[in-house]
Amino acid sequence: ISTIRNIAGYILSVLSTMMIAFGGIIKLIGVEWIQQNMAKMPNLGEMTMPIGIIAVICVILYLIPQTSNIGFFLLCSFTGGMI
Repeated sequence: ISTIRNIAGYILSVLSTMMIAFGGIIKLIGVEWIQQNMAKMPNLGEMTMPIGIIAVICVILYLIPQTSNIGFFLLCSFTGGMI
């Protein structure tokens, strides 16, 4: 049972980090529809690039085994901020 739990944990971890990483990368690239939607929100149009940088840094810290604890807490904080 512990092997199944480990595999399920890895799958959920990879899926959640991939979603956040994808969101951060498209903000860094500057996809047009993301820029337009961020500009509709007050004071967030110019914050698209820093938000993308923060998301990518949090994912990188989470994926490095030595820094996974701090990365986990940063991802939790980042996701809480999105909500």
